[in-house]
Amino acid sequence: MTLFDLALNRTQPIHFWQSSEFIETWSADALLAKARALSAQMQAEELETGDCVVLMLPTSIDLVASVLAAWGCGANVCIVAHTLGERAGELDTLKVSHIFELLKPKLIIHHRTEKQPFPQSNARQINYRQWENAPNSSTFPTKPQPNDLALIQLTSGSTNYPKGVMLQHTHVLANTKALIKRVSITTQDHTVSWLPLYHDMGLSALLIPLTENFPVTLIPTEQFMRNPCVWLEAISRNVRLYQKPRPLHMRY
Repeated sequence: MTLFDLALNRTQPIHFWQSSEFIETWSADALLAKARALSAQMQAEELETGDCVVLMLPTSIDLVASVLAAWGCGANVCIVAHTLGERAGELDTLKVSHIFELLKPKLIIHHRTEKQPFPQSNARQINYRQWENAPNSSTFPTKPQPNDLALIQLTSGSTNYPKGVMLQHTHVLANTKALIKRVSITTQDHTVSWLPLYHDMGLSALLIPLTENFPVTLIPTEQFMRNPCVWLEAISRNVRLYQKPRPLHMRY
């Protein structure tokens, strides 16, 4: 059993808070349909079990579906900050080069406007918009096994270049279930999170609802940084919440 298996049986929606006037909602079936379509595209790029997919995307349905799509090809995922070291629209080239050398990805899915934004990598580089209208697929190419590599979680890199922590599917599921048990989460809960998905807590805020099958609302981090009140507004629309305010959140 893996988290991927649990996600296949999910019934609850996922919401993306774009503004108080517009909340983008995807049903469980729609999320899986998009993930299957993306997985077929990844397979067409000759993605195989054990390959690494780097995802450099903001919080969105494209990022969430791409995680499941890569797992559906037997690949592992590394979510990299899409604004890594960004100043005036420019990425930290040295840090990005180090990460790509460390990961040696087969695919890089990004949102940048350049055709080949990362010349330092030999990976196939694809703007997510190329697959926005990908044809439907009835199945995933494969199913990951518990001992397959699921995630490569980058360390913060605040004092040195980031390092990669390799996590198998069994590790991810065990950690997620431990968090569910520790915080007494139930299917009656509703997660509201503004943390980026490349952050371990932000990723947990997604993986826990996928495992326990309850709704989740994700707020793009940039929105929270511009106006922290959007988090409180989103919370006010839900009855229960497991992610409670912590000083760490206020330092972002």
